[in-house]
Amino acid sequence: MKNLIVLADTHGGKNTALKRALQIQSRTGAHITLFGFCYTSSNNSETSENADKVKALLMEKRAAELNALIADFDASADDITAEVVWSKDIAGELLARRIADSADLIVKSAHKTGSWFHTSTDWQLIRESKIPLMITAGKTWKKKSRILATIDFASTEKTKQRLNDKIIANAKALVGPLGDNSIHIAFALTAPQALIDLDLIDAKKYLAEKRKSLQAVVDQFCEKHGISKENVHIKQGEPERVIPSIANDLKADLTIVGTIGRKGLKGKLIGNTAEGILGRLYTDILTIRP
Repeated sequence: MKNLIVLADTHGGKNTALKRALQIQSRTGAHITLFGFCYTSSNNSETSENADKVKALLMEKRAAELNALIADFDASADDITAEVVWSKDIAGELLARRIADSADLIVKSAHKTGSWFHTSTDWQLIRESKIPLMITAGKTWKKKSRILATIDFASTEKTKQRLNDKIIANAKALVGPLGDNSIHIAFALTAPQALIDLDLIDAKKYLAEKRKSLQAVVDQFCEKHGISKENVHIKQGEPERVIPSIANDLKADLTIVGTIGRKGLKGKLIGNTAEGILGRLYTDILTIRP
């Protein structure tokens, strides 16, 4: 990883995203660009000149806050750059201006205030960002941190298989000198509930046969990526519950999830697996699109 984009918290935030980015920087040597957003609606009675003055003052103040934040973290000016953006739509501005196109990773603090009718910055970036997105939970990574990569062993689709490879590649980029033994793999083994309800299949037998049939795929994947088979965790159930359960058992620091971003009403009604997992995780989460 060479370039990280960090979204600074608003005034009073804990800036866990910057803390995490600096940890990643220490392992990878990446450059950090710290973005601070600011905006205020102009009063109709204000002249254009006064509105411009207010904007300039607020942007100057925000720039000073970012520079003070960098100083507080004792970060080198050569390794981190601050930039102020005038906008109230953080995700929209980031995506529209293609700010992140040259970045390897976007890092932001968790923001779980989205509702059915409102798409929060988190959800919008998960659905639309082509760049891997890390949302930090605020906990400090252990010195020998554990990264949990969610892999779909059952899919034969080329797109999902490439996504599996991309997930592992990002995991390896983050562990750095910790070595591949810090990477664990999670897979949720599911059975078609409709067939179970109709007594058309025996769930226990079906899952046992499915697990057995996937063993060769698991072995090949581990050999390809140099992952110990002992670090593969396969558990029965829906991904939204299985993945957080495995992450909790492992005391993982980061969970990596592949996601096919949906937008509009379909995305709000159904949601992505990554979004379902995010709400139940206490780790950092890294979402990756194909």
